[in-house]
Amino acid sequence: MSDPKMQLTSSETLLVIFDDDLMSSGDAISAVSSITASCSNPVATVRADYGDSRWTLRRGDRAVTTDSSLTELLLAAARLCGADSILFSTQATRTPGAWDARLLKALAERSDIGLVSSLCVDHPLLGASFEATNNSLDTAQTSDIDTVDAAAFCVSGRTYYSSPVAHRFGSAAPVSALESLALFESINDDHAPCSTADAWIESLVRANRSRGALNVVVDHVVVDPRQVIAAVLGDHVEVSAFRDANPLGATQRAVSQYLRDGVATLPRPGLDPRPVQLHVMHFWGGGLDKWVREFCAHDNDRINLLFTSYRIGESGGQRLALYADGSGARPIRVWDIVQPIRSTLITSLEYQAVLAEIIRDYSVDAILVSSLIGHSLDALTSELPTVLIAHDYFPVCQAINPSFRGAVCKTCDTAALTDCQTNNPLNRFFTDQGAAEWKSLRTAFLDRLLERAIPVVAPSRSVIDTLIDIEPRMASLTIRVVPHGQAAVLKPLLTPALAAGERMRFIVLGQVRENKGAALLRSAAKAIDEIADVHFLGCGEEGAELARSLGWAFIERFEPSELREHMLRIDPHAALLASVVPETFSYTLSELFALAVPPVATNIGAFAERIEHGRNGFLFAANSDSLVESLRELTGTPQSLLIVAEHLRANRLSRSVTEMVGDYHQILTVRLRAPARYRLGTARQTALTEPYEKLTAAYAQMSNAYERTAAAYESTAAAYQSVAAQELTVRTLAQSQAEALHSISQRYAIERSRLNEQTAAARAALAAIDLRRHPWRLWAYVKALRAQNAAVDAAVRALPAVLSDQTRQ
Repeated sequence: MSDPKMQLTSSETLLVIFDDDLMSSGDAISAVSSITASCSNPVATVRADYGDSRWTLRRGDRAVTTDSSLTELLLAAARLCGADSILFSTQATRTPGAWDARLLKALAERSDIGLVSSLCVDHPLLGASFEATNNSLDTAQTSDIDTVDAAAFCVSGRTYYSSPVAHRFGSAAPVSALESLALFESINDDHAPCSTADAWIESLVRANRSRGALNVVVDHVVVDPRQVIAAVLGDHVEVSAFRDANPLGATQRAVSQYLRDGVATLPRPGLDPRPVQLHVMHFWGGGLDKWVREFCAHDNDRINLLFTSYRIGESGGQRLALYADGSGARPIRVWDIVQPIRSTLITSLEYQAVLAEIIRDYSVDAILVSSLIGHSLDALTSELPTVLIAHDYFPVCQAINPSFRGAVCKTCDTAALTDCQTNNPLNRFFTDQGAAEWKSLRTAFLDRLLERAIPVVAPSRSVIDTLIDIEPRMASLTIRVVPHGQAAVLKPLLTPALAAGERMRFIVLGQVRENKGAALLRSAAKAIDEIADVHFLGCGEEGAELARSLGWAFIERFEPSELREHMLRIDPHAALLASVVPETFSYTLSELFALAVPPVATNIGAFAERIEHGRNGFLFAANSDSLVESLRELTGTPQSLLIVAEHLRANRLSRSVTEMVGDYHQILTVRLRAPARYRLGTARQTALTEPYEKLTAAYAQMSNAYERTAAAYESTAAAYQSVAAQELTVRTLAQSQAEALHSISQRYAIERSRLNEQTAAARAALAAIDLRRHPWRLWAYVKALRAQNAAVDAAVRALPAVLSDQTRQ
């Protein structure tokens, strides 16, 4: 059993631990390891003794006797303890915290519920994950039952569904259900004694169904039987229908994703007495991201949820997401809304509905608004205790950081805002609203703060002063300074002395963008190169491009744990902080203080507030001339750097994140709440889930088949085109060869005709020879005739070979 404080009623609850699967007829207790009674009173064991064909149950000085059936045995134990509900589990089953309280909460939800079952890590129908119901469960994913259970608690609707089956590993029933089962057994002559605990549970399911009671499964409790459940008992038709519709499908898939991602154990909001806080924020990274992560990691007294907003493409919609851990690894619930929130809206119907759902379903007790970027001012209008944290100057300042034309803004009327929107390169994020619209938004923002007297917290006094300069109505609010804490204080470095003839080494730590002084460094680069070497560390993509163009060393990204190692390797004499916008606190400055590296920073915002010139750092005006002059002065007086470094080593910062969290708890006071106060009800997921999934899978198969068919068609078409091209080539070649053969045949006919003509001419010439007068001509003629005949014979002999070659080609 879990902590008795988690119980929901003052009456006794009976806990039955099944032991052996097999039960001998007439020996019901062999199926039970122990029977205990626990709730508001200490746990007490019920002892069972057998004799005279009856069982005697004893608790203290009380005793009852009963027949040997398991049903009668458990009814007698319930009567002995005065219990109105019974919990079932087994010796080997691992159960998560407050599993019993959650089952009892569901049991108490309706008077007609006869049996409540939890999810099982490994169950073919009531599995906690998609892999469990598809026989592909990796046991490594289930090593920590609390991890699986917490994931199911967070991603589910925390509700219950009708179930055709139940199990003995984690379930609950009212005593009235066992009374009905006893009656069911007595009036059914063909009812044989149950031979297994599973069969007894199945008998209870049938008895409930016969009297119109509900058998349900909850989606937010998971137990681990520590055994493979091979078969599912129950009505085949109902089991098949449940598997096809599977109302648990969405929860099972979400839990599977969490297990695959290796997400750490999540909190269970509204289950234990800890208050639940909701952080309204953006996920742009930077100081806010670090602050929230560290806040959540060091707040052990409250549960912290993160509510953030995403744009889906430049022309797409908007996604709102809820996270249950500070790392923001995977949301536990998401919403896609129709109306995009490109900066901040005064009000949004969809945003109101989402926020109300989060507050209701996750038992939210307080709200910390860390940023309204991507949110609606509706975040300030709930009835819950709320605090606004000024991590930046938005939405008082549309540009987020009030800096224009080299100076921190002191006012922002309509004319100044119009000028800023047109000419300020740092005002480039939120261009969806004109000056008049933005002033309306700012007015509505202040109205909501003042109407509800929402306290404002700032990490430095400079933030408060600047906000009041821009919007004087802020002075009417309760504003408190709470500096950020440090999760881990870095070990200080030994600042190197500047040797004779040695160039000074400056480091620029963190992102290098326009608001962080990129233009300032670019304009001063030539003069800086004459006196010092500059190293960028963690400068990001923009900083890397700048470093390449200037020929400066850089490291684009590094892990936080590697900071000191990089600093030791670079061995800087000082660090440059060149922000041209007023920083609200600067974690980077805190890191430099901890490392005892003298900071050289612009004299605006938190830098001017936290740095005492010449004592724990150095300040310069936010322009290139002042920067170069300051660096030259330090180069000429290197001893001043050593003095500052020694002061930083001697005056270590000791404020922790835990102390910071404690300050916020004092401002936002919320008392411990009742346990298991989360809302039970109908979930967002319905029986349409699985058919939709099946249709999606079928569509994917059809799409895949179509793609394969299209690929086969393309392959066939390509083959046809190849064959057609080859056929054309053969035809062309055949036609060419036929024409060549025809030409040869014509030449042969011509040669033959010419030879015939020559022969006829020779004969005529021979006939005309007067051998008596010219006998020598005969010999000459005969020689010529022989030569002609030899040529004709050679041509005739060669013709078949030529014809054969042409035909073969």
